[in-house]
Amino acid sequence: MRSLVILSAEQTDPGKLAVIATRAEILHALATLNTGPESVGGFILYGPGITIEMPEGDEPVTQMLLSITDDELSWGREGVLNRLARRTGWRLQDPMSGRDMPLG
Repeated sequence: MRSLVILSAEQTDPGKLAVIATRAEILHALATLNTGPESVGGFILYGPGITIEMPEGDEPVTQMLLSITDDELSWGREGVLNRLARRTGWRLQDPMSGRDMPLG
Protein backbone atom coordinates (compact mmCIF):
# COMPACT_ATOMS: atom_id res chain seq x y z
CA MET A 1 0.00 0.00 0.00
CA ARG A 2 1.44 3.38 -1.00
CA SER A 3 1.00 6.40 1.25
CA LEU A 4 1.05 10.12 0.49
CA VAL A 5 0.88 13.13 2.78
CA ILE A 6 -1.86 15.70 2.15
CA LEU A 7 -0.68 19.27 2.75
CA SER A 8 -1.99 22.75 2.12
CA ALA A 9 -1.02 24.37 -1.17
CA GLU A 10 -0.01 27.49 0.79
CA GLN A 11 3.65 27.95 1.57
CA THR A 12 4.68 28.95 5.09
CA ASP A 13 7.89 29.60 6.97
CA PRO A 14 10.36 26.70 6.86
CA GLY A 15 9.54 24.12 9.52
CA LYS A 16 5.88 25.18 9.83
CA LEU A 17 2.85 23.56 8.22
CA ALA A 18 0.09 25.68 6.70
CA VAL A 19 -3.50 24.98 7.70
CA ILE A 20 -5.42 22.74 5.29
CA ALA A 21 -8.85 23.49 6.77
CA THR A 22 -11.07 22.73 9.74
CA ARG A 23 -12.35 19.16 10.19
CA ALA A 24 -15.85 20.25 9.16
CA GLU A 25 -14.54 21.88 5.96
CA ILE A 26 -12.48 18.78 5.11
CA LEU A 27 -15.42 16.42 5.66
CA HIS A 28 -17.63 18.65 3.49
CA ALA A 29 -15.06 18.82 0.67
CA LEU A 30 -14.43 15.07 0.70
CA ALA A 31 -18.13 14.17 0.81
CA THR A 32 -18.36 15.31 -2.84
CA LEU A 33 -15.76 12.63 -3.64
CA ASN A 34 -17.73 9.89 -1.87
CA THR A 35 -15.17 9.90 0.95
CA GLY A 36 -15.97 9.98 4.65
CA PRO A 37 -15.77 8.21 8.01
CA GLU A 38 -17.65 4.97 8.73
CA SER A 39 -19.21 6.64 11.78
CA VAL A 40 -19.67 10.17 13.10
CA GLY A 41 -16.46 11.42 14.68
CA GLY A 42 -14.26 8.86 12.92
CA PHE A 43 -10.68 9.83 12.08
CA ILE A 44 -10.24 7.43 9.16
CA LEU A 45 -12.06 8.44 5.98
CA TYR A 46 -12.85 5.84 3.33
CA GLY A 47 -13.22 6.59 -0.36
CA PRO A 48 -12.94 4.89 -3.73
CA GLY A 49 -9.44 3.41 -3.78
CA ILE A 50 -8.15 5.47 -0.83
CA THR A 51 -8.25 5.96 2.92
CA ILE A 52 -7.36 9.25 4.62
CA GLU A 53 -6.24 9.43 8.24
CA MET A 54 -6.94 12.71 10.00
CA PRO A 55 -4.95 13.48 13.16
CA GLU A 56 -6.96 13.12 16.34
CA GLY A 57 -7.57 16.35 18.21
CA ASP A 58 -5.69 18.73 15.89
CA GLU A 59 -7.87 21.67 14.90
CA PRO A 60 -7.41 23.11 12.37
CA VAL A 61 -5.82 20.28 10.42
CA THR A 62 -2.32 20.83 8.94
CA GLN A 63 -1.62 17.41 7.43
CA MET A 64 -3.29 14.07 6.71
CA LEU A 65 -2.08 10.67 5.55
CA LEU A 66 -3.60 9.24 2.38
CA SER A 67 -3.17 5.52 1.63
CA ILE A 68 -3.90 4.05 -1.78
CA THR A 69 -5.93 0.86 -1.53
CA ASP A 70 -6.78 0.39 -5.23
CA ASP A 71 -4.45 1.70 -7.96
CA GLU A 72 -7.09 1.63 -10.72
CA LEU A 73 -9.52 3.82 -8.79
CA SER A 74 -6.83 6.15 -7.44
CA TRP A 75 -4.69 7.05 -10.46
CA GLY A 76 -5.53 8.13 -13.98
CA ARG A 77 -7.02 11.27 -15.44
CA GLU A 78 -10.37 10.76 -13.73
CA GLY A 79 -9.02 8.89 -10.71
CA VAL A 80 -9.91 10.06 -7.23
CA LEU A 81 -6.44 11.58 -6.65
CA ASN A 82 -6.78 13.95 -9.61
CA ARG A 83 -10.30 14.91 -8.63
CA LEU A 84 -9.16 15.47 -5.04
CA ALA A 85 -6.31 17.75 -6.17
CA ARG A 86 -8.54 19.71 -8.59
CA ARG A 87 -11.42 20.25 -6.16
CA THR A 88 -9.44 21.03 -3.02
CA GLY A 89 -6.15 22.47 -4.23
CA TRP A 90 -4.30 20.39 -1.62
CA ARG A 91 -0.79 19.10 -2.33
CA LEU A 92 -0.02 15.39 -2.29
CA GLN A 93 3.55 14.66 -1.25
CA ASP A 94 5.53 11.43 -1.34
CA PRO A 95 6.88 11.07 2.23
CA MET A 96 9.87 9.01 1.04
CA SER A 97 11.24 11.59 -1.41
CA GLY A 98 9.59 14.80 -0.17
CA ARG A 99 8.43 15.52 -3.73
CA ASP A 100 4.97 16.68 -4.67
CA MET A 101 3.01 14.24 -6.81
CA PRO A 102 2.30 15.59 -10.31
CA LEU A 103 -1.48 15.53 -10.80
CA GLY A 104 -3.86 17.27 -13.11
